[in-house]
Amino acid sequence: MESKTKHFNQRTAQRGITHDMVAFVLEHGRITGDKYEINRDAAKSLLRKLQLARHQLMGGNKPLKVSGLAWLG
Repeated sequence: MESKTKHFNQRTAQRGITHDMVAFVLEHGRITGDKYEINRDAAKSLLRKLQLARHQLMGGNKPLKVSGLAWLG
């Protein structure tokens, strides 16, 4: 991630946004105008792909249950 300014650090702290959240959106989000964003559907789709990959890596012999992301509102 690029160098962060004092202003950036203050605003993210005020809003409860972690640096991991910022890195996630930079990696998986899309550019819209002058900002990066990820919507709920894109986040859920990514979650399903990760859960399927985990399931396959763990043997894949049990049914797979997919749950939603409550924190991405």
